[in-house]
Amino acid sequence: EKKTIKTFENDHLNFYAKLIPLKQMWGIYSNTIEQIERLHRYEPQLNSFNVAFVQGTKDYLLRAIFIFLTQTTMLVLTVSHIWDNRVDACRIPDLLQLIVSISGTVVVSFIAKQSRDNFNEFAYIFPDYAGTTLYKIDMASNYFGGFLVSICTLLLLLMTKNNLDIVLNATALLFVMELDELLVDNNPVWVTSGYRSYFMKEIIKGLNKADKRYWDFEYLRKNRGEHYQIHTPSCSFLFLDK
Repeated sequence: EKKTIKTFENDHLNFYAKLIPLKQMWGIYSNTIEQIERLHRYEPQLNSFNVAFVQGTKDYLLRAIFIFLTQTTMLVLTVSHIWDNRVDACRIPDLLQLIVSISGTVVVSFIAKQSRDNFNEFAYIFPDYAGTTLYKIDMASNYFGGFLVSICTLLLLLMTKNNLDIVLNATALLFVMELDELLVDNNPVWVTSGYRSYFMKEIIKGLNKADKRYWDFEYLRKNRGEHYQIHTPSCSFLFLDK
């Protein structure tokens, strides 16, 4: 929903010296308010990559990269094991093993879909997240990795002969996929504090990027304002290039 600052029909009553800078500030605040509204609407489950983006510190970035490398290593070892024992995966399982294998794969696929939904929702809430290094490794871990884990779970369960090993293998890859979420503190106070810190930094960043001439009263007052004009329909300044 677009928000505008209304002016009086009598132009002499409009205090543009304060009204125009106020409009610039409102534009910056409204972007942050929109992100907060999206955040309350979706409430995505945070993972280590999301936390590293929100916190913006080197320690959280290194932790996220380490977790991603750990997940990658575990998946590579799993794929290697399946390839070495691919003959067992092609054998015809008994009915009970087939039911357990399909059921376990469906559960893992459902959890993987939740991870993909969280990935999409977080990228929608924070547009600046898209294209970053954390965004790419998050996609590899929770988007493409989710499909790979589902396939590996099915093959791993089909090739397992011992009933106890079937139970262990059904949860093993699930742990790999959720590793980036298990190491995140989901305390509401901590999560809220992290979001608050991020939004405050974004507001300050937006103000710093804004045209400083809107806030420089000495600039606006010199020469009685002959170096700029007021554009009343948009309630903004038009700076004249000389």
